[in-house]
Amino acid sequence: MTEPAGPTGYQPPPNGWHTFLIVWVTQSVSVFGSALTFFAVNIWLAQTLYPRPEQKPELAAALSAIALAFALPTVFGAPIAGAWADRHDRKRTMMAMDFANGLLSLLLAALVINNALQLPLLIVLVVVQALFSLFHQSAFDTSYAMIVPEDKLPRANGMMQTIWALSGIVSPAIAAALISVPALLRQSGVTGGVAELRDGTPLVMGIDALTFFVASAVLAFIW
Repeated sequence: MTEPAGPTGYQPPPNGWHTFLIVWVTQSVSVFGSALTFFAVNIWLAQTLYPRPEQKPELAAALSAIALAFALPTVFGAPIAGAWADRHDRKRTMMAMDFANGLLSLLLAALVINNALQLPLLIVLVVVQALFSLFHQSAFDTSYAMIVPEDKLPRANGMMQTIWALSGIVSPAIAAALISVPALLRQSGVTGGVAELRDGTPLVMGIDALTFFVASAVLAFIW
């Protein structure tokens, strides 16, 4: 990775824009996958862990706890993640965080399938995932400015903001559709495989894991 010679004096690699587009596509898919999992976890809390009407107070507390478990590490860990990105190889940081988040998503899926996931453990895993995502995002934010030609930085910034906005809008609908897949398969007479799942929450988490692994692998070959 070429380091800048000064605020405006660095020379990006000749294929910097092409590299950014590939990384942006794969990382965008990963962002969508994470948004799917976050929505699916909320549905799982409402439908599986706290499904009864008298459990609404517990559900509200659980949803608030999950939101805080993601937000607080992001707020308080940002300076540490930024300092890490400035002092360590950003590509390796992104690859490691993508791979670690993929493993974490697989762990979540396995816990849900085996009915072993409870709120305290879920909160811990969300905190860990938030930290992984924070270190990844800090590395990415400081990296693409060094590979994108200076005249295209505004477009790159706009693309980054767009994907975050779109993930929040589109992901709930996709996650809801995936969650309903096992029930729809059973209604159609399909047995075995995905149809055996109580709902599609583990399917969503598995897809999220796959997006992380793909994003990590792509970085190893193109950057």
